[in-house]
Amino acid sequence: MKIRGTYSGFSTTMNIGHNSFFVDLDTNGVDLSLKEFIDNAVNFNYIIIRNIDRDDVKELNFLIKKLLAASLKLKIELNIDGTFTPPNAGVYERVIYNTYINSEIFYEKKTIKWLKDVGANFIFTLTKEEDLNDINSFVRQYEIDKNKIFLKMEMVDERTLSLIKICGYNITFDMNNIIGDICVA
Repeated sequence: MKIRGTYSGFSTTMNIGHNSFFVDLDTNGVDLSLKEFIDNAVNFNYIIIRNIDRDDVKELNFLIKKLLAASLKLKIELNIDGTFTPPNAGVYERVIYNTYINSEIFYEKKTIKWLKDVGANFIFTLTKEEDLNDINSFVRQYEIDKNKIFLKMEMVDERTLSLIKICGYNITFDMNNIIGDICVA
């Protein structure tokens, strides 16, 4: 598994405020030894793994098992795009799936079903009020529980917030957009 970089900081979008170990995967990154990676990661209670690619699935599943065995207090958050079935780590209660949905991408029903079955959060970026129509269609099409829908807001106004309440969705904010990069150490 290739890693572009790791850093510590505070979780900024979901489960906001956790002192976290961030891992950015990248096919053009460097290989990091499993021991070195785990030695760094277990110093944190929260690990956020981003930019997961279909090719990372097998190695990532192995890594998750090793990390969870190395620390009983550890939680892992996997940020994925929902276009493929991620590592079969859904059996672990300490793994959280955050699926960033793009309305311009086609999603396979079996992948979305798998994500629903493991309790994934579905995150949409809301840039304008009209985006709610696409979100509502997606939620109906895939029969997703509204308590698993989070709208990352790039704009906030009273009318849109009222519509979100009526729809029964959750909201989240990217703390870096609000307070800048001070969340990253």
